[in-house]
Amino acid sequence: MSEFAEFMESISSEATETKITELSEVLKRVLQIITRSMDDLTVKMVALENNVNNIDQRVNNLNGRVENLKVRQSKQEEAIKESQERQKKEQELKTQIESKPIESESEEKTSVLGTGEVNTELKDLFKKLKNKNK
Repeated sequence: MSEFAEFMESISSEATETKITELSEVLKRVLQIITRSMDDLTVKMVALENNVNNIDQRVNNLNGRVENLKVRQSKQEEAIKESQERQKKEQELKTQIESKPIESESEEKTSVLGTGEVNTELKDLFKKLKNKNK
């Protein structure tokens, strides 16, 4: 501010009209500087507002991606669980199948037993008939 004091001192000996003209020029120039500064601030504020809006949009996009990932993860976990359950059921069925005798084997055993019983009954029948005829 010493420059302003020096300026005021330099025009102190001038006529009042000259002082007014000089001060008017200084004030016009100060007003131009202030106006330009305000315009710069306005431009910077608009840019800052745009940046904030962009950040908000990015945050919203990221939140959307997070939700999509959660849904995908949930679906994957569900698919894994279903797969594990399916594998468990398949293993149980396999174990049950392996533990049961093959149907043809059980049929053969039944038919063999049935034939033996029939043979025994026939032998008994023939013995009775033979004894009857004597």
